[in-house]
Amino acid sequence: MKKNNWYKEYYKQFLGYKIISFKLDGQGEQFGCKPFPTFIIQKGKEKIKLTVSCDPEGNDAGFLHSQLLEDK
Repeated sequence: MKKNNWYKEYYKQFLGYKIISFKLDGQGEQFGCKPFPTFIIQKGKEKIKLTVSCDPEGNDAGFLHSQLLEDK
């Protein structure tokens, strides 16, 4: 049950953001993986890149990896 709580808290942080961009990232193809769906989400001026893979290690497409994007 504790593991589920971690996931709930992790994904809850993205509430209120709007998806502003989507692409298929082919970086995983070099390792024989399918392209990873990648979203840019935004709330106010803050932008986050979300990459979907199957697990935290990035072995294939399913788990959301997040990366805060700097304003340029």
